[in-house]
Amino acid sequence: MFRWLVTKWFLNQIKNVVIYFIYFFYSDRTSCDFGESKEMNTLFRFWSHYLRSSFNTEMYEEFKSLAIEDAEHNQRYGLECLFRFFSYGLEQSFNKELLDEFQSFVVKDLDAHYCYGLEKFWAFLKYRKDTRSIDILPTISEYLAKVTCLEDFKSLETKLQGDSMKQNRLPYPAKSVSRRTRKRRTGSWVVKHTAI
Repeated sequence: MFRWLVTKWFLNQIKNVVIYFIYFFYSDRTSCDFGESKEMNTLFRFWSHYLRSSFNTEMYEEFKSLAIEDAEHNQRYGLECLFRFFSYGLEQSFNKELLDEFQSFVVKDLDAHYCYGLEKFWAFLKYRKDTRSIDILPTISEYLAKVTCLEDFKSLETKLQGDSMKQNRLPYPAKSVSRRTRKRRTGSWVVKHTAI
């Protein structure tokens, strides 16, 4: 009985500390412009590693939405962490739904004239131990046929972005609203779990 109470108390303390830190990260995120919060970048890294072994749908959805929000404002660090989560996480534990989502993000990244997602998808295919055949989207297959080594990704991205600049288009649509002029946002995952 005593051991059970101590374990329960200890787990509650850990949960409270995690919630405090996530709330702290969100507070810092709202006080900075997009992509400028070092604490939020730490949270992106944490999610990228933690979700590989302990997948949580709510946490994943929050990770994904914040990474997309930053990418829409030309801050790609969260999106790059998301690609690392997909690549390394699928190597550890295969999940068809996550693979499909990974591929859709790679296509969007290519449409935005970036190759980081394609590079991580290539690494996933190269290093995965699972021998099941997977269906690769034709767009991704077409780009993968053009690359043979890591250096090819850099030249492909330069070519894509050069073509984009010739058409006078930005890779991601720039949004003019800064974080300081927006209404304060608190993550849904934090709000749901603060009432302990």
